Amino acid sequence: MMAEAKKTTMRVRLWTAMCIVVPALLAIVTLVSCETRETLGKSCTLYIYLCGSDLEAKYGLAGANIDELLEAKVPDEVSIILETGGSSVWHSHDIDPGKIQRYEVCDRELVLVEEDSLQNMGDSDTLTDFLTWGSENYPAERNMLVLWDHGGKSAEEICYDEAFSYDALDRKELAKAFARANLPFKFDLVMLDACYMAAVENAALLDDYADYLIASQEVIPSGGLDYQLIAHEFAYLDDEELGRAICDAYLEKCQQIERGELVELSLMDLSRTDDMLSALDDLCAALADVHEDGSGARGITNAAKYSSIYGTKAAANLFDLSSFLHATEYFDNDIDNGAVAKALEGFVPHRIAGSAAETVGVSLYYPISYDKSELRKYLATCPLEHYDDLLDEIYGTKPAKTIAFADRGSISEEGDFSVSLTEDSLPYLSSVTYTLDRKDPESGSFVALGTGCGLAYDPATLTYTSTFDGRWPSYAGMPLYTTVTQMLPHAVSYASPICVDGTDYEILSVYKFDEDYGDGSYAQSYVWGGYDKHGIPSRDYYLLDPGDSVQVYAAADEEGESLVVQDAYVIPDDLTDKEATQTKDCVLPDGTYRYQFEFTDIFGDIKRSDPVLLEIEDGEVRMLEVAHA
Repeated sequence: MMAEAKKTTMRVRLWTAMCIVVPALLAIVTLVSCETRETLGKSCTLYIYLCGSDLEAKYGLAGANIDELLEAKVPDEVSIILETGGSSVWHSHDIDPGKIQRYEVCDRELVLVEEDSLQNMGDSDTLTDFLTWGSENYPAERNMLVLWDHGGKSAEEICYDEAFSYDALDRKELAKAFARANLPFKFDLVMLDACYMAAVENAALLDDYADYLIASQEVIPSGGLDYQLIAHEFAYLDDEELGRAICDAYLEKCQQIERGELVELSLMDLSRTDDMLSALDDLCAALADVHEDGSGARGITNAAKYSSIYGTKAAANLFDLSSFLHATEYFDNDIDNGAVAKALEGFVPHRIAGSAAETVGVSLYYPISYDKSELRKYLATCPLEHYDDLLDEIYGTKPAKTIAFADRGSISEEGDFSVSLTEDSLPYLSSVTYTLDRKDPESGSFVALGTGCGLAYDPATLTYTSTFDGRWPSYAGMPLYTTVTQMLPHAVSYASPICVDGTDYEILSVYKFDEDYGDGSYAQSYVWGGYDKHGIPSRDYYLLDPGDSVQVYAAADEEGESLVVQDAYVIPDDLTDKEATQTKDCVLPDGTYRYQFEFTDIFGDIKRSDPVLLEIEDGEVRMLEVAHA
């Protein structure tokens, strides 16, 4: 156990070092070429609200970004001020976790300016005080603000204070903080260095307080933004040029540490926010008008689910606006969404993306994973009047029955297992998957292998037919306990619990079948820290390496608990990077299995078909009998 802990610590140290060294090396090249440049000749203040939380306590990531600031050649015109708090432990710079402290970066040193008793950084008053103090003591012609920490699900919260039960700033509190600060200026740029925050709702909130917004739709890999570049370039580049440079530097930083596929960052021109919101709300009004027959609910829900990327956003209840536009065809082909598409072009002047290049870089809340209290909270602050109406029409009244079977399960003469729904089920159908269980030959009980989604659908008869071929997502030949997290037109994503060097993670596997992947294959699989008990997404992403000790959780009991762990597998040194990080489909062992369709409605309720028993022998699947209820 000591060896496992030592290796985990070493991984964190190496990861932190790479976050510091790589951008530093990149920035040296930039700074050398910039020595003869002229600044814009304007005074600048960079505000950083640094809520360390467990990102600092566990990994020292806030301190690593401070190190980047101290490596920067900061022009005389730039003042950099920080407020630290929110973490139970600070690993560097003698920062006191028992106090709120304010610092200034001076001549590549972090200088303590003042401190006070511990305050909750998830409280609006704490942010207001910092903004007011900064504007009074560091007045400038140009101003930039960073909110640093975790972002929460639905892009609703940011800055979770570890010392105050992970209390965070929600949108109402952010709006209150800015309003009460009553600053004599608008920020040139606000950066939300936190996961999931590139939501149109956050742009609407910040419209009155900033000219530009930088945020990500996705998880921010641990290294965060390139603070060395930010500190130096602030004085040289105007707002939009600076925003573009920050996005590009972030992509380069992530590519250098093999996180390029995960990266996504958008620059939003908040002067275009009103146009964006107006066009979007007009579209929502048109959709609400044609929603009377209920057909739109399934369309928009499917579009929302299909827009998720990397398998994490479905749980975050966010979807890309491009998919919202595609959803309009489910309502009425005559609806014109051109105004929204045009508004988006001006609203997002620049973005960078890894494998999510087809998205537009701005998310919208949608209750993909329905939660009544979360939806009510959102509706209370929704900036789109007619989107509010649309959501209320879809989710305001839950019928007594949403999904009904015409046939709960039968085996055809050809040996195929099929299930049919009634037509009035379709408006409420969100997704169709299946569960697979394996019969233990010794005990005779079934253990769960997880969920899959390979099936065929006949819209003429509303019939779903199994296409299960006996293969299952596996790592190193060991079947993974899988949960389907998204079903895109060109990809399916799975999340599976896995233990690496003694620490529990999820391995995210994406099966792609677009032109780059031929008939279909898996992309590189990333290991991710998942969501914690507070619903906060981890920023801990990395690729498996040779030498890692991996244990696969292969099955669970029928309730999906008590996971069965496989023997440890040490990744051989002679494997290529792709081989070490790739999930593969493998044929399951011979035996008896149980297969069952699951139909999830838009409210998150699941209706199950009758199960069918099947047999796998030498890779061949044979349906045995349907276990009718």
